[in-house]
Amino acid sequence: MASAVLQFKRGPAANVGLVTFKAGEPGFTTDSYDFYIGTGTTITLGINTITSELITAPNNKFFGSSRYWSKETSSTGGGVNLLEASDNGENYVTLAAPNGLDANVQYTFPPAPIDDTFLKTDGTGSLSWSNQFTNLEVDNLTVGFLTATQLVEFQDVTDSTDKDTGALVVEGGIGVEKSVNIGGNLEVAGVSTFVGEVTFKGGTINIGDNDTDDIIVGGEFASNVGPSTTNSYDLGATDKQWRNLYVQDLIVGAGASIGSDLDVNGSVDIANALVSNDLKVTGVSTFQDGVIIDNPALGDRYALDVGGEVRFQSNLAVTGVSTFTGNISATNDLTVNGDLYVLGTTVEVNAESMKVEDSLIEVGLINSGGLLDVPASDLNIDVGLLMHWYDGSAKKAAAFWDDSAQRIVLAKDVTESSSVLTINTYAAIEIESIWVNDCAGQSQLVSCTGSERFLENITVDAGTF
Repeated sequence: MASAVLQFKRGPAANVGLVTFKAGEPGFTTDSYDFYIGTGTTITLGINTITSELITAPNNKFFGSSRYWSKETSSTGGGVNLLEASDNGENYVTLAAPNGLDANVQYTFPPAPIDDTFLKTDGTGSLSWSNQFTNLEVDNLTVGFLTATQLVEFQDVTDSTDKDTGALVVEGGIGVEKSVNIGGNLEVAGVSTFVGEVTFKGGTINIGDNDTDDIIVGGEFASNVGPSTTNSYDLGATDKQWRNLYVQDLIVGAGASIGSDLDVNGSVDIANALVSNDLKVTGVSTFQDGVIIDNPALGDRYALDVGGEVRFQSNLAVTGVSTFTGNISATNDLTVNGDLYVLGTTVEVNAESMKVEDSLIEVGLINSGGLLDVPASDLNIDVGLLMHWYDGSAKKAAAFWDDSAQRIVLAKDVTESSSVLTINTYAAIEIESIWVNDCAGQSQLVSCTGSERFLENITVDAGTF
């Protein structure tokens, strides 16, 4: 694949201050290897005391240079170079990456410095000013009074089997202002009083260890109550029955038997039911899956009695010659097995789609004795395709041979008079690739591979400054 050549505007660094680049125009200095982007504007330096004219200079913006980077090697990391003042020399301080990293790392600095503090990180690269240590590891620490405003962690893993064992033993009471999370068991010897909401998550909740233990519920249930396994547990017993059962709706599963009459005041929903005898409905019946009416007197056919209008439409087949003296209107397909000649002046096709077997369609022919022939002289007309569209008003787009310009033209908006087109607006082109055949021979200019678009066999030269 041939490669395109792209050359930026270029020149010595001294000329950058003399030439104004256009907005967005790049420039490269060939001696200091600096990169600039133009703004299209100038800055005022002062006033000429002799001519009283403003002294201006190009406002080209410096974008970057290799002087400010230390490129990585196979064994050392790259860095950013902070140069000293140019009058003092070319020395610099480098902020470099380590030689090896497991993943990308970003350090985010705080917005403003704070006196008598140091930088610390939260472990994700976010830096902040602080005068406190959040994690301090010491072998032995003795304090008379300790106030901890951050997390205090005891890493001793000794389990507790009673009140005098464990990683932390407190002889006095414990007052806790916030939540308490316990990863192991919790055993309380005395009375436990919970003020507020109590939630038991997961596992088995045992209430009492003997049938003589009383369970008293002073509140009300605000959720569903159901067994863990269907049809395995009873509500009450033969010798210990509940007195009254008050429910809004009663849903009974399979196998239910009702010994007396069933009186239903509301509707009844019967799903997947088979009605073997007559089904009588006094109201409106809606059948979503259709109705099949079988009349045994008609054999394998079906009988359908429809009180409204029924229309059947089929093709019309004529084997002989048909002569029509008036207009011909065919509501169905029309097939012509021979040639079709139209000797009128206009042919209109009012259809949603048109298919033509011929691979080449000829236009611009002339009438010669009722037959079409090629032109024998310059007719001074344009030849092509007109496409009607609308944008606030009716418009015509065109793809045609411009007889006066001697080239193919694509136009968004044209005006036609006696087969000559006047171009009001040229059309945009959206294509896959571009080929040209000119002084450099036949070559492709635009191509695409995968999801990348390439400019080939062309040089874009921005000039010099």
